[in-house]
Amino acid sequence: MAVEDVAIIGCGVSGLTSIKSCLDAGLKPICFEQQSTFGGVWNYTDEPRQNLASVHKSTVTNTSKLLTGFSDFLIPKEFPNYLPQRLMQEYLEMYAKEFDLAKCVEFNTEVVKLERSADHGDTGKWVISTRKLDGTNSEITTKTFDAVMICNGHFWGQVKPNIPGMEKFKGVIVHSGDYRTFHPYVGKRVVIVGCSHSAADIAVELSHHAAQVYISTSGCYVFTRLGRGGQPLDFDISRATQLIPLPLEIALKFHPGLVNNKVDMQNFGLQPTGTLGVHTFGIVNDDIQHRIITGSIKVKGNVKEIAENSVTLEGGETLDNIDALVLATGFKPKYPFAKDIIEVKDDFYISLYKHVFLPDDEWHTLAVIGAAGVGGPVPPVCEMQARVAVEVFAGRCSLPSEGEMEKEIVEREQWWLKTGSSKYNFMRVKYVSYMNELGEMIGAKPNLWSIFKEDPKLAYQVFFGTTVPTQYRLQGPNTWKDARKHIMSFQEQYLCPLSTRKCAPSAESNSHGVLIFIFVIVFAVVAIMLKT
Repeated sequence: MAVEDVAIIGCGVSGLTSIKSCLDAGLKPICFEQQSTFGGVWNYTDEPRQNLASVHKSTVTNTSKLLTGFSDFLIPKEFPNYLPQRLMQEYLEMYAKEFDLAKCVEFNTEVVKLERSADHGDTGKWVISTRKLDGTNSEITTKTFDAVMICNGHFWGQVKPNIPGMEKFKGVIVHSGDYRTFHPYVGKRVVIVGCSHSAADIAVELSHHAAQVYISTSGCYVFTRLGRGGQPLDFDISRATQLIPLPLEIALKFHPGLVNNKVDMQNFGLQPTGTLGVHTFGIVNDDIQHRIITGSIKVKGNVKEIAENSVTLEGGETLDNIDALVLATGFKPKYPFAKDIIEVKDDFYISLYKHVFLPDDEWHTLAVIGAAGVGGPVPPVCEMQARVAVEVFAGRCSLPSEGEMEKEIVEREQWWLKTGSSKYNFMRVKYVSYMNELGEMIGAKPNLWSIFKEDPKLAYQVFFGTTVPTQYRLQGPNTWKDARKHIMSFQEQYLCPLSTRKCAPSAESNSHGVLIFIFVIVFAVVAIMLKT
């Protein structure tokens, strides 16, 4: 059956790019959003929202603007290389305005239920029940759609540990998803449970205002935002570096942004207990080590028990006169409107083909966008998922059989288990390899040989340069005429917000030209060998 009307649930990063992808593919999207504007978690509100997480006011992106922006609408070059919440929200609003996406959105609208239509087996259609939240009409209305894109993200279900005695605590207990600013904690003694991005960010912020901050953790890898020469850390993400088969231990040893290489984390109490990406994760934070060495943050072990105004640790130590607990213990996938459609296994993961499609949906008219945990920039991954989904809806991209999809899912999950990882990792992906997987499905993965034949300089940049999302607009559906210009002006966009004072240029080396020459020769030799 031909797909035309598409329902999109949620209008954050995933929802916005899904609307645009539908419009690009000639489909008719309608997006349902609970809030009164775009942005999802980036739409900051002073008050916590039930079932709707928000970044806190001082949040800064963990990935640089050149990788964080969508592939055919760049973050303005005047913006800083890492965006604070205010500018990230502004960028999303600019994106919506540029492509006139608001016309497709019904704001202040809650999706109450998603279900298969009575004739779903013959048509692949879906029925969505919605309710207005602005007081204009509380009645539930239903509408049938040809396809659905679920874009509510994975920040709905807060994970809260069941620590003995927690119910006795007389202070404030707040989940990191409900934390907003430091103001309520000025002069307080605060314990932060967990060592996620949010845990470190909140700990650092509170350490400037609270009487004392404790962070309860089992250790972690800490990365700064700056890499070689002060460039953004993620500038090292390239196709060339992805091909270097270095063992993880060696790769980490020489990683320019890993604080663990510069600071003895055993002395700082942050020594991780497992393998990065398997048993433990890395966090991005520029200041936590400085706040620890000044005593503003004290690192402690796991919490054993909580009393009225104290916290006892597993080693027996007791922290007295505690005023607040911040639970930075993460989130779990939650789809309350689609309980009969999407099964969340073990509270942490859903089994999807390419982290997007339900393998047992024979019509492939349902796509989950933004559920994967990305080791890198999130917006371009959501965008690529949406591009693949609409090509499937439009019948221009075919999926394997249900059996083949199930097999790939099982193999991926078994691979994670063999590494000694928990099921929590089942939905984690690596940025470049995952973008390539999806891009290959629709012909958007850059074909280096075809690019090299027409434009060797561009091919060099695509292979050795940072893998910016725009590389996936060079080929395939909905290419972008300015893609090459953006890829080749990469350094200019990076330097623009830094060039506030002109300095005399240093002596330039000719290494760049030498690398281009070597690249051309190697590429030519490989091509000749493949043809003989």
